[in-house]
Amino acid sequence: MGQFVPKFVAPETWEQMVAQNTYVLKLGTATPVCFRFGPGLGLYVEITKASQGHVMNILDFESGDPTLAGNLPPDTLCVLGRTSDCQIKIAQPIVSRQHLELKVWKNKVLIAKDLGSTNGTFFWNEIPIMNLTGLSPDDAELTRQLEKKFGIDLTPLLNEYSQMKGS
Repeated sequence: MGQFVPKFVAPETWEQMVAQNTYVLKLGTATPVCFRFGPGLGLYVEITKASQGHVMNILDFESGDPTLAGNLPPDTLCVLGRTSDCQIKIAQPIVSRQHLELKVWKNKVLIAKDLGSTNGTFFWNEIPIMNLTGLSPDDAELTRQLEKKFGIDLTPLLNEYSQMKGS
């Protein structure tokens, strides 16, 4: 697949994240993980593999050319937003003060959570994604579905997520 160019992406291929719900998205494919902040044209970003973990790039709407927004080190929770206490700062009015929480888990999947942003977060639905909210690691059918969809055993992630919810 070539470079992701937002203006060539059909509007129906974007799905809005439900605020405060946690999603898991597959990493490691040729297809980048892409988000749009806000409705309409919004602000486009992509998550791509780098030599040391993953990076988030802001994408030019016309050309798709990336501009580095920040690094996403493995197994580290990063908050994206406008305020100085965010690990990835994007000074754009469409981005909320604390907009999106991201974590690269074991360099295999990206965990994402919209933190109740004003303009919303949309994901490009061309990659495997699943909403973790309300899921239990004890559900054997769910574990099989996740393994089939993502090609990896996500039981440890579900256990970690379940413990985080309980605290």
